[in-house]
Amino acid sequence: MTKSRGFTLVELLVTVAVAVLALLLLVPALQSIFERRRLQGTAEQALAYLRQARYEAIQRNRAVAVTVDEVAGVLFRDLDGDGSLDPAERQEGTIALPEGVELGGPPADADPVVGFTESDGRHSAVFLPTGTLADDGGAFRLRDADGNWLEVRILDRRTAIAELRKWDGTAWRRQDEGGRRWNWES
Repeated sequence: MTKSRGFTLVELLVTVAVAVLALLLLVPALQSIFERRRLQGTAEQALAYLRQARYEAIQRNRAVAVTVDEVAGVLFRDLDGDGSLDPAERQEGTIALPEGVELGGPPADADPVVGFTESDGRHSAVFLPTGTLADDGGAFRLRDADGNWLEVRILDRRTAIAELRKWDGTAWRRQDEGGRRWNWES
């Protein structure tokens, strides 16, 4: 008769210890990936929001403004042009910055919004019924705690095309610009 042998307590404890150690090493890396994804996802959402506002201006044949409230950390479509977030505009949808994502650009104390129409300390990208921008363009800049910066920029008032760029330490670059992928701080 053969005895079937199971695991000893020592073998089980060693296996559990190795699993716990692997998990402890993996958690910071996963956390960094989630934070980076949160930043990039917020920037992509803002990019889509600007594109949608441009399309809405053309469809409705009236100006549509996307305003950034730096204090509240919210982007919203300013339907009445007063620069403040009203209940009707809140219903239309806003982009609230998630935890770990802030408005800001390099260096850390730089203005989070560059360009666009300014009124009472708030900046708005105003899209005209022709699909053009009311001013010379600008950018909303976002950052995370790891020192990663992304900007949603509208370069040309005539086309009002929005694009996503990342700060690489010397300049703002699009993904794969010059054959280089974005590098992320962690």
